[in-house]
Amino acid sequence: MGLTKQVKRRPRPVPTPPIVLVGFMGCGKSTLGQAFAKSRPGTVFVDLDACISKQARESIPEIFSRHGEVHFRKLETAALCANLRSGRILAAGGGLLTIAANVKALRRQGARIVWVDVGWAELWRRLQKAAAAERPLLVDSKSGKPKSQASVRLMWRARRRIYKQVADLRLAVRAGELPKRTQVRLQRLCK
Repeated sequence: MGLTKQVKRRPRPVPTPPIVLVGFMGCGKSTLGQAFAKSRPGTVFVDLDACISKQARESIPEIFSRHGEVHFRKLETAALCANLRSGRILAAGGGLLTIAANVKALRRQGARIVWVDVGWAELWRRLQKAAAAERPLLVDSKSGKPKSQASVRLMWRARRRIYKQVADLRLAVRAGELPKRTQVRLQRLCK
């Protein structure tokens, strides 16, 4: 007669789907993502633009200037696929969802897509503070001059339609809201 020994097994942790923060440039995805990851033990924060820049050994504006937006989008898709893992919070570039393959990859991995939605007046105020050279899509690629508020607003409107269609959750950032308050609301939204 054989003896059996019962072994207590630890329950495996339930994998948490990746959370991907999307929204227009300047909406605060990176700042929110870093703080959010710190509040969730075992969670890793990944800024896709930082990954792209590190991998390419060029800044985002240099990539746009030397190789163009199409090349940048290819690097962005590669960075997304390499980092789309359970237990991660990703800050994505504002145009990530404009590429169908990226949306498919997000759905395939069961990612929770959170749209960080900032109203136009607040967003434009934030963008005016940033140097246009740091944000290639704020500069006309042919003339090298800053784009007008009207042309940036058109891009913002077009992207909003995409975010609205694709995002699972929407975090509406209130004008003048303290970042800590926005972070708390993000935590509640993603429970």
